[in-house]
Amino acid sequence: MDDYKPEKKAPEYNFVIPARKEDHYPNEISNLMQYSDTAGKYFVYRNYHNEICFFVRRKEPDETNDGKKKITPYSFDEKSMTWKTRAWPSDRVLYKEEDLKLHPKKPVVVHEGEKAVNAAEKLLPDYIHVSWQGGSNACHLTNFRWLKDREVILWPDHDEEGIKAIHHVAKILIEKDITSNIQIVELPKDLPEGWDVADQIEIPYVTVEAILNSKKEFIPDDKIWSLLQDQVDERLAKEQEKDLTDKYSYVRDRDELFEKENYKFVSLPKLDNWLLHLTKSGTKMSTRLLRSPKLVKVHSYMTHAGLAPGVVDIKPGQIIGIEPGRYLNNYRPSNISPKRGDVSEIIDYYRWFVGPEEWIIVEQVIAFCVLHPGVKIKWACSFTSKEGGGKGILGQIIAAILGHHNVRTQVSFRDLTEKHSTVLEGKQFIIINELDLSSTKSIKAATNSLKTYITDPTIMINPKMKTPMEIPNFCNFFIYSNEDDSLYLRKDTRRYYVVNIEHEQKAITAKIEENGFKDRLLAALEPTGSGPGNLLYYFQNDVKIPDTKIFHASAPRTAALEQLIDKSKDDITRLLESALEAETWPFANHTDELKDQYWGYSGLIIRDEFFNRIRQSDQFKGLFWNIKVCEKFLKDNCIRWPNGELTKQIVLMDGARRRAYLFKDYDVAREIAGPVRIKTEAAKLSQMSEGELGQHYMHFQHLDLHSTQVGSIEEYYRKLVLPPKPPINL
Repeated sequence: MDDYKPEKKAPEYNFVIPARKEDHYPNEISNLMQYSDTAGKYFVYRNYHNEICFFVRRKEPDETNDGKKKITPYSFDEKSMTWKTRAWPSDRVLYKEEDLKLHPKKPVVVHEGEKAVNAAEKLLPDYIHVSWQGGSNACHLTNFRWLKDREVILWPDHDEEGIKAIHHVAKILIEKDITSNIQIVELPKDLPEGWDVADQIEIPYVTVEAILNSKKEFIPDDKIWSLLQDQVDERLAKEQEKDLTDKYSYVRDRDELFEKENYKFVSLPKLDNWLLHLTKSGTKMSTRLLRSPKLVKVHSYMTHAGLAPGVVDIKPGQIIGIEPGRYLNNYRPSNISPKRGDVSEIIDYYRWFVGPEEWIIVEQVIAFCVLHPGVKIKWACSFTSKEGGGKGILGQIIAAILGHHNVRTQVSFRDLTEKHSTVLEGKQFIIINELDLSSTKSIKAATNSLKTYITDPTIMINPKMKTPMEIPNFCNFFIYSNEDDSLYLRKDTRRYYVVNIEHEQKAITAKIEENGFKDRLLAALEPTGSGPGNLLYYFQNDVKIPDTKIFHASAPRTAALEQLIDKSKDDITRLLESALEAETWPFANHTDELKDQYWGYSGLIIRDEFFNRIRQSDQFKGLFWNIKVCEKFLKDNCIRWPNGELTKQIVLMDGARRRAYLFKDYDVAREIAGPVRIKTEAAKLSQMSEGELGQHYMHFQHLDLHSTQVGSIEEYYRKLVLPPKPPINL
């Protein structure tokens, strides 16, 4: 496979009957025709209407350099308007076929070879004598149609091949319903091997007339007939094999054949069953193909719009994430050509429908797919709107531009992720329609599964009855949904450009129906019209992309994205984040309603104590809350320590060590022992030592504080909090 090179195709000819008089004879035949002693050195094949079709040049062993008989056909090629030393590939005329029209009542004797015909014409003038061109193994290449309903006498050469060849002629005449009035002469056994009518007869009392009179009804020899049928089957199988090697490629990773004509994979057993009438009990067609050195074989396959369709060799590092090797690129180019035209009405509608700022990004996405085919965008556009209103037609615009065979506009989440999904095969762009993961068992897991298809350079697929395999993933995505909480997104999400279409259905309908716009829009998408070419030109030439790097980085953030992130949070997380922003309990030590209730908030949070405090509170009673959700909230909302860590070890006054999150970096003061006296120095919590942080935390650790402790805390902050900062209100 590593030394694979495309096979050089044989020259293609179009052999025809030469129409011009000056083209009637090849040079070598013209030269022979000038001499009277060249009979038997060339033969002219004319059709039923006496038109010259082709010639055969015959050289005897004494005329050749290697001492062997040489037969050379000459056929006229319409493309080059010259004679070529090639035979007609099929539908050959009979030698002396023109005589059949001149003498429609005479019986016809079929011989093997032109010399035998010429000799028989002189010996038996009351009969029409014909032969086929090409020898004993070429009967099937001749058209015997002008023997229709004629009386036919078969005259074989005196050898095994001659008997088999004349049986083959009979088989053709019978099976093609040309004639059943067939007789065969019985040759004397004492004739020399290979004898034909052109040879002398050296047996006493045996003449050509006597041999002709020995004719009897043709009765097939079962053994020969069966052998001929096997040869016919094998020949048809070889012809089919030759044809299929051009139509199929073998993909090793799937152990299947790829059908180039309709861009589908065909299993080996299916192909064998389809062509079983040709192979019967012989070698299966799939085996024949796999044994053929002419069959293109590749390691795997891909759909890359930026590479030439067919076999491509990927070098190491050429495409990120793609192993080097020979691939079949099953991408089908679109036949749409860009053409300048007015598409402003369509663009203006989608600028209104999506939103002017949002449309700038959306149209850049479409333009990028046009200008950089095969390059994967690392994020997807997600559209949320009321049902209908133009999302679907936007998908049709993309399909019209890139080619409908390259785009799937009605893919469900299940279609994409089900066990045996191969929906990405052969596709450049996919639109996931009516997405709603909120009803799935785990919206988070489902969203993560979807993200894999959007971002990963390769994807695992599992074709039915096949081993799971990894294929390159160059497909880009749009996501449509009618629900505004269809995805689970975190605040650090980077893979979705989220657009909320705020228009009400009534306004959308009025806009799209206004002055017949919808009809004009749909007409512009007709593949036979100029609309697709006009749209392609717009996205190819009029849309400007200031920075292509955005397609390989994080998706631009929108207000709609932030809303979806907020809706993705569980109830208790949303309540806690609101409390954190408002600096209310549990991120303050009292509320207006509970001025005398102290909650131990010091700006530091130890996970386990915070988790238990929330679970025991009346405010959050009944809401789902586990340690994993708690920890995620703390990680997402804490202030990182100066070293970049999320938590820092603190040492409590009893020597216990804990890891604490920093949530409010209070300005406090600490006492520093100087050379003369103790002095007070400003410090933030983030600047304090482990012991100082532990001491600070211990002043706020209890939920229920008696009056002595309250007084102690108030004194602590009156003493340590530096002006002009007011003391912490406990």
